[in-house]
Amino acid sequence: HDHDCGGEDCGSSSLHPFINHPRIAAWNAQDDAAAARVFRPWEDRLSREGEPLRSDDDPELIVHVPFTSDVKVRGVMVIGGGSGSAPSKLKCWVNKAPGEIDFGNADRKTPTQQWDLAEDFAGELEYQTDFTQFQAVSSLTLYFPTNVNRDGATEVWFVGLRGEGTLNRRDMIVTAVYEARAMPQDHKTPDEENVPCMPAV
Repeated sequence: HDHDCGGEDCGSSSLHPFINHPRIAAWNAQDDAAAARVFRPWEDRLSREGEPLRSDDDPELIVHVPFTSDVKVRGVMVIGGGSGSAPSKLKCWVNKAPGEIDFGNADRKTPTQQWDLAEDFAGELEYQTDFTQFQAVSSLTLYFPTNVNRDGATEVWFVGLRGEGTLNRRDMIVTAVYEARAMPQDHKTPDEENVPCMPAV
């Protein structure tokens, strides 16, 4: 179900450019901003700058990851913390709204796919998706229910997503219509700028 990802093939199809980083959200995280930081470029996967994404009190973590356009997800990599804080299981849902999967229902709702995670400090293991189920992905919801210790804080340093981006941008139509409307403040007439107008000849 996973393969050695030591080669360059994994990074070459990284979905990092398609992740909508400002809209990444986390639940039960000590620092919400840390969630966006763990989705880094492939070549930075072993970086340990800053703080990891760390759960608050108990091991559970939920992260919602939206994309700027639909993607196809082939593989997932998770680099967790040391001393037993690495997540030991991952459940993943495709195209759920933010907050739709929560700690009250995550154990009951059937995930799109789930994996048992091994500790992987060197960033060498990738977990394959059931590719047919990850075709038109506008968002992923990741649920880490527990860690190697089965207690305490869960730590995640890196999450890598590999696959194919598409040009099917969900937000582009709205943006294009908005940009086409001339906004008055963008097109000031000379009168509004207090510039003396030349008399018509």
